[in-house]
Amino acid sequence: MRKMMLMMALLPMLAQAQLNGFDRNWSFWSDRNPQRQTVSIPHDAMQTEERQDTLSDGRHNGFFPGGMYHYEKQIDVPAEWLTKHVTIQFDGVYQKSTVSINGKKAGSQVYGYLPFTVCADGLLKEGQNVIRVDVDNSQVANSRWYSGAGIYRPVTLRVQEADYIKEVKITTRSISPAIVNVSTAHHGGNQVKVSLLWKGETVATGQGTNVNLNVKNARLWSADEPNLYQVKVELLKDGEVRDTEVKNFGIRQLTWSTDGLLVNGKQTLLRGGCLHHDNGILGACEYDDAAVHRLSILKQYGFNAIRSAHNPCSEAVLKACDSLGIYIMDELWDMWYLKKTPYDYASEWEQHHEADMEAMVRKDYSHPSVIMYSIGNENGEPFEERGNEAARQMVSRLHQLDPSRPVTAGINLTLIYMKALGMSFGQSTNGSSLPTEQKEISSETYNQMAEMMGQRMVLATLKPEVDSISTPVLDALDIAGYNYASPRYEQEAKLHPSRIIVGSETYTYKLAENWALVEKLPYVVGDFMWTAWDYIGEVSVGAWYNTDEGPSMRQKYPSLLAGCGAIDLIGNPTGEVYRAKAIWQKDNKPYMAVCPVSSKALIKSMWRGTNSIPSWSWQGEEGTMATVEVFTSAPNVKLYLNDKLIAEKPVEDYLATFELPYEPGELKAVTDKGECILTSAKGKTGIKAEAERTDYQAGDLIYLNIDLCGTNGAIASNADRQLTVQVKGAELLGYGSANPRTEERFHTGRYSTYYGQSQAILRADQPGKVVVTISGKGLKTAKKEIVVK
Repeated sequence: MRKMMLMMALLPMLAQAQLNGFDRNWSFWSDRNPQRQTVSIPHDAMQTEERQDTLSDGRHNGFFPGGMYHYEKQIDVPAEWLTKHVTIQFDGVYQKSTVSINGKKAGSQVYGYLPFTVCADGLLKEGQNVIRVDVDNSQVANSRWYSGAGIYRPVTLRVQEADYIKEVKITTRSISPAIVNVSTAHHGGNQVKVSLLWKGETVATGQGTNVNLNVKNARLWSADEPNLYQVKVELLKDGEVRDTEVKNFGIRQLTWSTDGLLVNGKQTLLRGGCLHHDNGILGACEYDDAAVHRLSILKQYGFNAIRSAHNPCSEAVLKACDSLGIYIMDELWDMWYLKKTPYDYASEWEQHHEADMEAMVRKDYSHPSVIMYSIGNENGEPFEERGNEAARQMVSRLHQLDPSRPVTAGINLTLIYMKALGMSFGQSTNGSSLPTEQKEISSETYNQMAEMMGQRMVLATLKPEVDSISTPVLDALDIAGYNYASPRYEQEAKLHPSRIIVGSETYTYKLAENWALVEKLPYVVGDFMWTAWDYIGEVSVGAWYNTDEGPSMRQKYPSLLAGCGAIDLIGNPTGEVYRAKAIWQKDNKPYMAVCPVSSKALIKSMWRGTNSIPSWSWQGEEGTMATVEVFTSAPNVKLYLNDKLIAEKPVEDYLATFELPYEPGELKAVTDKGECILTSAKGKTGIKAEAERTDYQAGDLIYLNIDLCGTNGAIASNADRQLTVQVKGAELLGYGSANPRTEERFHTGRYSTYYGQSQAILRADQPGKVVVTISGKGLKTAKKEIVVK
């Protein structure tokens, strides 16, 4: 179940290249802890902080404090570099970063989710040079989720000739015939040669800074067939090649209308999920392998699209989606000029948002996976004309920068209506004050009200007043993004006949009815569930768990995770993702999951419809009532326990639910499409460690699943305890589980399993044997050997 065959096939092609050394041996320290330590990039400085139960607004970022962070790197510069073009490319630094070279400021970046490049020309000297990066993430909360901090995405040192390529932009002009346009900006040189390659063979050539390449028998790119060509651009001077750049590119064309979203002329329905940027037990650190790992699992369960919630995605995610075949709605911000948290980006937005749009388009332009730009999430500003005008200006500017992609936004219609009634997001960053007696309303307070009012918040979108106040911003968008407004879908054809809609954010448990509307209404182009994968921060907004504590403790320390992923933090399926797979892939076998069997009280949230997992192993709960869920497109389900028929039930909205006392053994669901079996753990509990691949190269990330199992190999879901992981021959990047409430830390090598499961992530820089030793109280110590080539 946990071996991802798709990922195993693709990772060798996408494996992270051997490090050139620039991202190693950085000196790191903080104002809080001035003791220097040596780290590798990517590095999440927030993971070095001690969580604080008294932290104001700590629920947003998992109770991690902020800080001032400093990085230094010494490099030896040869004399010949002084006549070349040297740049340092940062994929992301969170946040407010300043880069200095030999004590002189070389560049800066405020927004923490966008790449930027620093030019070192004229600042380097022969011999030892010092690169310094100062990061100001001292004011929290500046985000509604876990942001991480520091140089958390890759950094690259690039040395080019004095004649160099600045930028290559690639787009599809048409698909019949297939014409690819390649635009090149360069410095120096006097000739540009362009080649298009398919698997190493040249299939088209041209010359000039703006070239149209005619491609015969073109293999088009889509999520179903992610065919990638390579575009090779050479800059020459007097016949000599001075610089070369190679980019992967997919030939694909988008069109959109009330008849639907068409990819290469074929109607395409977006089976989407919202995805936060953190990588679970790696914190915010981004690696090529980590992106491939997560996205491969999503693809396996039927997703063909992601929404980057709520900030621009990394280059690693772009490359993985290009290769795997996953569409991206790339989102810019969670706020505009009105704050959602005390220190968020709203205070910088007006000054920098134009540059932010340009940077995102520059990042995304040549990636076929990006099919939509989103200008924001649940922004309250469109309650007034100033906000609507801001939206129109942003859409217009994005059209200028890139006319080939539609613009959307995640619009919460009810929230804008509430704002229009006089509720306030707080103080505007232009200095104007809002009446203090007004109630502050934001995405967070909407969540709280939705928790209390349930579906009444969604049904409120049907009010004519809600339609009236939200129409200006929705009409400004190419595709109107609806957050929690699916009851409006059917009536919009009459009220707004030219409107195209995407469900930009929806409840996972509403997928059956929402997807029926997506399939029925051509102007509704897809659905993005909240969320596809669990994430750190926004603690317990969707968590379900059994506890002796009262509901009031749900969002208090030591809550760590949001708890609302259809897939949990370490990549394991829940009933929610089984529901999605049954809906999207109707001919598949049934999937079965069981709500954790417990006599303790259940704490739950409306952001999930179930907490079920694929386990029938609940030692100590014999006789306690169990809820069994079977997800299938079949009309009926028969449930057997130890070969005894328990019941037969009809399926409604792809789900049949059974209640029965827990009894260990074999649980079997049978339909006319197949069967699914869950088996209880037997015998003495032990440790099982299994790597997700066998073909590791030096520099790859090694994902090692560490479970508590019976002698029959079944996971013992009720035997949780703390395990200790020790590694020889590799670096332990993180070890943890999907526990939403814990004081344990991912970087210590000690963590408790959650429902019997945990995961370690390692990296070996050199070929050889990696030995992992796992121990736990009352358990036989286990060893796992992994060969790295």
